[in-house]
Amino acid sequence: MLPLGAFWRRPRGSGGGERNADYGDAVESFEIVAKIANAITGLNLTPAQCRKVLLAVKLTRERYNHKRDNLIDLCGYADILELIETSTTDKQ
Repeated sequence: MLPLGAFWRRPRGSGGGERNADYGDAVESFEIVAKIANAITGLNLTPAQCRKVLLAVKLTRERYNHKRDNLIDLCGYADILELIETSTTDKQ
């Protein structure tokens, strides 16, 4: 079994690899998620804020019942949040 740290040690510049093949580019995906969330709620959420909501969901699930999958997902969600934040900073 891989240690949890192995799941978030993505080499810089490596892109999304398998994740991108399954779900598309993470930054672009969360730009779309934010547009959908904003249409539903009437709010003006950013892609990063939408990603933070997913972090909150996983933390809530982990609080209720520990599962290794929750921790792995949290690592991945945090990694994608960093990509979103970096992308936003680069665009400014």
